[in-house]
Amino acid sequence: MRELITKMRWIKVVNIIILFTLGSSGAFAQEKLSSTYNALIDGHSNDLLIFETNGSFTREKGSSLGIKQISVGKYTFTEDELLIVNYNNKPVLLGYYKDRQNRITQNDSTFIVISIRDQETLEYIPLTNVILAGRKSGKVADHLGKCLFELENSEKYLVFEISHPGYHNLYVSVKNNGQHFIDIYLANKLTKGLPFIEARDTLDFSNSKMYLTSRRSGITWKKVE
Repeated sequence: MRELITKMRWIKVVNIIILFTLGSSGAFAQEKLSSTYNALIDGHSNDLLIFETNGSFTREKGSSLGIKQISVGKYTFTEDELLIVNYNNKPVLLGYYKDRQNRITQNDSTFIVISIRDQETLEYIPLTNVILAGRKSGKVADHLGKCLFELENSEKYLVFEISHPGYHNLYVSVKNNGQHFIDIYLANKLTKGLPFIEARDTLDFSNSKMYLTSRRSGITWKKVE
């Protein structure tokens, strides 16, 4: 009789363990985030992933001039703790820039050379307006799409608004130090732009979900406390 009771108790314990295991795996499969992650690219600009508990997320990009939503989508977890994000639409790159900083100096001025091209044809765009935000001053690019600035180091960052009829405006943020050679690529309003992320991506967690890293682009986001 005792052996029967002992055996029944063991069966009960095993059943509890099985139920707990199934419940845990089910909970993980349905795990949801309620967090915001910021890309580790530049502390002045933002590339945000904002996750909601309903399984949706928003990706936003911006700078000190404001945040712009670039895509929304759904996310899911896999059993090996990978996060799969599916964008509802594939965002396009409506202009971008490359800052080829030559050197940092201790002088009281910053020297900036700006070159402006069409992002698809790579042809220079002449007579482009380059306005220094906050100062309401600027220049017009020459016939080669170039202009020069020499400015005092009175602010930590400089923000330029690049505009030309028929093209999407672009804001450029530059550290106010040393020498900069900045290549600007504007998107023509008549074109569809260049896709800069795929519609589906896999993100790896690290450090107790403090960080997310894209397998496709290599970008790492840090959880915002």
